[in-house]
Amino acid sequence: MSKMPRYQRPHIPDFNKLVQTVSTVANEVASTAVQSFAEQEREAFVRRIEQQDFQSFDAAPLTPRYAAWKAKKGLDPRIMIATGWYKGKIETFKRKNSKLSTTFHVGFKARTLARDEKGQRVPFPLWKVARVHEKGSVKMHIPARPHWRPHLKTMAMHAAPVRTGIRLAVIKRLRKAMPGMN
Repeated sequence: MSKMPRYQRPHIPDFNKLVQTVSTVANEVASTAVQSFAEQEREAFVRRIEQQDFQSFDAAPLTPRYAAWKAKKGLDPRIMIATGWYKGKIETFKRKNSKLSTTFHVGFKARTLARDEKGQRVPFPLWKVARVHEKGSVKMHIPARPHWRPHLKTMAMHAAPVRTGIRLAVIKRLRKAMPGMN
């Protein structure tokens, strides 16, 4: 006669521990993936500026007068690169919103000032320079040369697989962290 298996009480996990583990794992995985994504997109954006890979740059070339002035001063003849300060100050940075929420930005820090052709600071933040060039200025005779918005559209397309990767990585890490919870 065979023995009957002993009855085992069902294991009921500690719900608070479960929530904490899920939150921690999801935050770690998402933060790492989004930071990596932001850095890759920053590099791609800077590369596109260097390669002049925006339709608006072709549609609104430099005026002959401004191009001649840049040449006379020994500045880079490409759009948005005269001294390299603008593209060099495009950074990836993060802001901690709460214990489990972080926002990653690609752009200029709010207080970073523009510089003139001699490298001297001017009292105009780079984010405003970007806005002026993005939308144009009739008053300053600057045509619109959108480059942030077009790249943001490209970023949105690249983000879909990142989101899927985050979801799969979270599930994988949770399975390791909480065996038996499948």
